[in-house]
Amino acid sequence: MKRGLTLLVLLGMFLSVSAFSYAKELKIGYLNVLEVFDAYKKTADYDKQLEKLQEEKQKPFNDMADELKKLKEKMDMVKDTEKDALQKKMAGKADIYQKKEKEAFAELKKARDEKMKEIVDDINAAVKKYAQDNKYDFVLNETMVVYGDEKTNITKAILDSLNAQYIPKK
Repeated sequence: MKRGLTLLVLLGMFLSVSAFSYAKELKIGYLNVLEVFDAYKKTADYDKQLEKLQEEKQKPFNDMADELKKLKEKMDMVKDTEKDALQKKMAGKADIYQKKEKEAFAELKKARDEKMKEIVDDINAAVKKYAQDNKYDFVLNETMVVYGDEKTNITKAILDSLNAQYIPKK
């Protein structure tokens, strides 16, 4: 019985040692995703596109705000009997203004979300390709790394790869 137990323990130790000797060394890298996102040329281009879209969406609101301001000024000058009608007109225009402003905000948010998703997808694809080409087992976001040797930081390589492939749309 003792002999069987000893044999079992020795077999377990042998298998453990064998498993360690066959285990490969892991290759792990990390990157600062926010740095890549911010410095990616596509992000800058999309920011410009979104600013332009926001300006276009804002133009009608400037006109509506001016109209509401004029109605308010007119309200101070009209007789009490005309104030109710003017107040109803202002309330109606203010409601339209708010509704259109919400719609414009929703459109801008949707456009921004689509562009951000596209950029994040580009970054993920670049990281995956880089990791596969360079035989990395894991690539982590820098926020998850307590300590990492600077040699394992692949932020610049990923950013350079993304910017090299990026062709701006005209």
